Amino acid sequence: MASQTESTVQPSEVTCLGTIIRYPTFVTTPTQADNDANPSDPLPPISLIPFDGPLPNLSFSNDITTHAVEAFKLNPSIWFLRFPPSLNHDEVVHLQNVMQDMEDYRCWASLQWWQEVYRRLPIDIPGSEINERRSRELAIVACQNMSQAPWLQTMTYNKPITRRIDCNADEFHNELIFSAISGFIHPDPSNFAALEPVLLEIVNSISMTGSTEVKTLIMEKHEYVGGQEVVKSYIRMLSFEVTEAFREIKQGKSNWRRIISCEIGFLEYEGLFKVDEWRKHNIIIEEQQRAAARDFIKQQSIDIPV
Repeated sequence: MASQTESTVQPSEVTCLGTIIRYPTFVTTPTQADNDANPSDPLPPISLIPFDGPLPNLSFSNDITTHAVEAFKLNPSIWFLRFPPSLNHDEVVHLQNVMQDMEDYRCWASLQWWQEVYRRLPIDIPGSEINERRSRELAIVACQNMSQAPWLQTMTYNKPITRRIDCNADEFHNELIFSAISGFIHPDPSNFAALEPVLLEIVNSISMTGSTEVKTLIMEKHEYVGGQEVVKSYIRMLSFEVTEAFREIKQGKSNWRRIISCEIGFLEYEGLFKVDEWRKHNIIIEEQQRAAARDFIKQQSIDIPV
């Protein structure tokens, strides 16, 4: 007979979460219907400034930029993840120039996204529910718009990705992070540690209303090409809808004996940033609006050296 001091190892409990995130099927809005969008099209057209020819200056009320920064601080739906490499002094100069171009592009794009969101849901419509809808629209607009930019050489175009995860509870967060960065950034413990707060921030951003929410991650990496003295910059964008089960991520590591089983899905876009193509366009943004866009980008960005 076993003594009372001996412990019996219990089999691990399997927790099936089902689908926690899925690749979004954007619902056709009246605006999109006016543009002859096909309801079955996963990326129906939107009313944004066309990319052919010189890009016009963006000019709209500073009230919008101020409102946007505050509204999306309360209801975030976009995160910018930058992976700057470790370079020597001479190489860093090239990197800084390209990263500045990338920041200018993100500022200009963010202003354009806001313009479209507030065209759909005007600023004079108050309420927290409207702000949640604006947040969702922002993630959708960013996903649609970014993949059409002429200064991004498409490598993977909005490919639906589905994956299954079966792992111990204490590995759950790392498995989710690995699914996001695999094939783009070499995964290592420092990356996982830096990205876990982002994962939890996404979980905490989910509203309690039960409405379908869309989130977009925009990742940026840079590679220095020796001999050519150039920096190649790449973007990976992931867009997904969250489900109620997504909240389980926060408690995912609370019981190390548990085995987590779930499915995830997202749209994946990858492109090469053609900096010379970007520089051809004479982009002029009012300084107050640029400052607001930078505030938005700063509050939604994290740098993870690689």
